[in-house]
Amino acid sequence: MVNNLSPRSWDEIEEITPDEWDLKMLNDINSNPDCREFISQEELLKELGLMSTLAES
Repeated sequence: MVNNLSPRSWDEIEEITPDEWDLKMLNDINSNPDCREFISQEELLKELGLMSTLAES
């Protein structure tokens, strides 16, 4: 079951033109293979050194 918590719809959201930074990110997504690499939340926590504190609890 899905509850709509907002009376607004997508049609009411203002559309804006992407700025230079947005265009750079979009270009990177399409041309840089590293931008297609995803890791799990668990892997991220390990990389940040936060997983060990959770495992010890």
